[in-house]
Amino acid sequence: MKHSSPKLGPFTKRLPTLTSLSDKDLATLAQAADRAVDVAALTDIIPEGAGTDSLHVVLEGWACRYKLLPDGRRLIPALVLPGDVADLGGFLFRVVHSGVSTLTRCRVATLPHARLRGIVDRSPTIRDALWRLTSVETSMSTQWTLCLGRMSAEERLAHLFCELYERLSAVGHAEGGRLPFPLTQEVLSDVIGVSVVHLSRTLNELRSAGLVSLEGRRLAIHDPARLASLGNFDRGYLHLDLKGPPDHPQAKTAA
Repeated sequence: MKHSSPKLGPFTKRLPTLTSLSDKDLATLAQAADRAVDVAALTDIIPEGAGTDSLHVVLEGWACRYKLLPDGRRLIPALVLPGDVADLGGFLFRVVHSGVSTLTRCRVATLPHARLRGIVDRSPTIRDALWRLTSVETSMSTQWTLCLGRMSAEERLAHLFCELYERLSAVGHAEGGRLPFPLTQEVLSDVIGVSVVHLSRTLNELRSAGLVSLEGRRLAIHDPARLASLGNFDRGYLHLDLKGPPDHPQAKTAA
């Protein structure tokens, strides 16, 4: 693993979508980062159940949270994209109950808990941003519980594609209906909770309907409105448009 001084670009792009942060606040967070590390694909950043004394922020590449059953079956309850904190729960509990693994080569910055606690004690705006980030993760988890429990495979996949586009757009990694898409069918099947065979059939249905296409490691969304309708997708649960102080939140929801 290669080490260097970190820059938190995607992370400091994401936080201002949640609350108003000054340039000084963002610089304080960047200075709190301890190091950046290049991590190879398919490598644990933090194993399931491990203790941690730092937050891990993905700056480049894609990772995931995962849970394993004793027989090796895996569920991926969350994809970790550039700008995301991989293990936010560890800040409170100092242990991660979902493992975090890279899906591609990743660049990961660490923010020591002790240093971050000192910052949130001094900065109400940064503390508010982290609490909002925690609430967003809860909102996303609730939405995906609904997807897995009540939606068809086709609806789940359509919803996932819409969500990934919105999240990547927020940090400048997607535009014009196109986004990087390094996920294998095996990973996709673990995300939406179906077999690889069922996933392949579902993906082909979306392609045949003219909704999406995959070329290499990029996904193109050809009809965003139809895809969102199929996936019952409403971006409101992502809370990408919050502005203002915490006692006057303003959220916009796309039609």
